[in-house]
Amino acid sequence: MLLGKLEWGAGLGTDRHQHFSGFVPKGMHKMPAEVVSEDAPAVRPKDAKHKDWSERMRKIIAITQVTVDGVMQGPGGPEEDPSNGFTHGGWAMPFVDDVLNQVISETIADEFDMLLGRRTYEIFAGYWPHQDNPIAKSFNKATKYVVTRTLGQLDWKTSRAIDGDVVDEIRRLKASTGPELHVWGSSELLQTLIGARLVDEHRLWISPVVLGEGKRLFGNGVPPRALSLVATRSTPGGVLIVTYRPAGPLPR
Repeated sequence: MLLGKLEWGAGLGTDRHQHFSGFVPKGMHKMPAEVVSEDAPAVRPKDAKHKDWSERMRKIIAITQVTVDGVMQGPGGPEEDPSNGFTHGGWAMPFVDDVLNQVISETIADEFDMLLGRRTYEIFAGYWPHQDNPIAKSFNKATKYVVTRTLGQLDWKTSRAIDGDVVDEIRRLKASTGPELHVWGSSELLQTLIGARLVDEHRLWISPVVLGEGKRLFGNGVPPRALSLVATRSTPGGVLIVTYRPAGPLPR
């Protein structure tokens, strides 16, 4: 995502070489996952400030930078995700301004955990533990749930692996005690979450560009669904900041 000018430094756009249909051999569905980093709690404590998580499901909130034509690949830079010959990386960077900075500050103001694909996790884990700013403090504090079948060790503190039946494990996670689950980037993981109707809210930062190619937020095969507009605002640079929530079947 648009990280350089925001001191974010690590891409948030896509999660390469990873797609999870939710199917694994019988028996691979037990929580908690086996791979756990140092200091990772089993669940978030129930006595966090001003939060009562005991009577509600955890929400999964997808925070995604997209173009007008729905592309989410490589918004932060040319090296973020050049897969499939993608050469337009960095398309979101020219539109960073104070309003967008404020939106990011608001996004990380409350307590949250993170749900990430493997590639996005690796980018984050190589950057955020070494930074000292409000974003880094929030990310480092959050529990990171990482969908991976290949990582044998998670070095970023408070990280846990989800390596079984992804859909089943995430449903269990939603039913556990804790704050909201934020999905940053992780395009392939998002396809699985959307397909299983596990995303409770989409926060879209729509840059005023059209690319005509690249990985899209809503890829081919996602179930047709209506969305309800919850909030919208714009930045001086032309970015639309829109919040949608699933609203059931298509209207007839």
